[in-house]
Amino acid sequence: MHTKSLCTLGLLILAAGTLPGQTYWSTSPSLDCGGSNAGGAIVQGPLQITAPTGGTGYVCYVSGTFLWYAAGAGWHTAIRVAAPESGAIRADYSFVGIAGNALSLDLATNGGTTETQSGSEATFVLNANQPLEVDLLGRTGAGPGYSNQTGGSVYAIFECPDATTCSYVTPQLLFSALPSDPWSLSVPISWDGLEQDQWSAVGLNDATHLMSFAIYNADSSPGTYTITVYDSNGNIVGTGTGPSSPLASLKNGAYGTGGVWAQVLSSAVSTTLPQGMLKVVISASTLSDVMVLQFDGPSATTLQVGQDAAPGASSGSSSVGHPKTRRAPSAFTPVPAH
Repeated sequence: MHTKSLCTLGLLILAAGTLPGQTYWSTSPSLDCGGSNAGGAIVQGPLQITAPTGGTGYVCYVSGTFLWYAAGAGWHTAIRVAAPESGAIRADYSFVGIAGNALSLDLATNGGTTETQSGSEATFVLNANQPLEVDLLGRTGAGPGYSNQTGGSVYAIFECPDATTCSYVTPQLLFSALPSDPWSLSVPISWDGLEQDQWSAVGLNDATHLMSFAIYNADSSPGTYTITVYDSNGNIVGTGTGPSSPLASLKNGAYGTGGVWAQVLSSAVSTTLPQGMLKVVISASTLSDVMVLQFDGPSATTLQVGQDAAPGASSGSSSVGHPKTRRAPSAFTPVPAH
């Protein structure tokens, strides 16, 4: 069980008060937490917690990573989620820098632009059907306007009173540079247990189109990465390895979440890429999550990324026997909103 002192770590706890009869926990120690949701998230638990009303409670939970956010210097990130109709939930977000370090950010909620809270972790309790947007404004202490950009990953845990409620939790992260740049991009959550060591995406490269990617190390060991690019005939036209920077290890940080390597594709390979459709294969020495973006002049979109495998490789989820160590949901009591 992961516990922390609210005072010594400066943990940010926010909560929307639950309505009478609505709780995100169960009193049954034999709570059934089996199953998965439509996105493939594995429902875990039961986990024993200290119930906000006192005594012992039990929760199921789903967890995963948004492997990129951008805040400051004109960038803005919003994380949206709503409690399912079946019950209340608790959402716990940990903010991490590109090197895997815990990072304190200034936050607002529900479309706000003025900083209301700061911290490296934020927790919210939502009633059934209650929506929430958490806005990441920039690094704490960066000063008015947040002129310096920061980025990294967000580790998310959603606690529920039963497996059914967990199975319908559908979070989303959006980041943009509006209004200065007309980009508004989405980052799908990478659920724990669905990591792989090889991923691929298809995109377009020419005079006005370029691709970029972000690789998140989901393992407890340092990772190395190989980028292989194929042209429209299936021939290799570029390779690269990385990262060649102080982030070379991409090893896990304070909360067990990993580092992120983000790069423009043309800068990550050793040759000039041809124009036209390309397949990009990203192979990792550790279990990883991958995001690929397509830029088209003034517009951009998130590309579909799928698991891939070399000939003869075994299929199936990486959740069986993977060595990744994740931070368990914490047992502190959320502070009710006033």
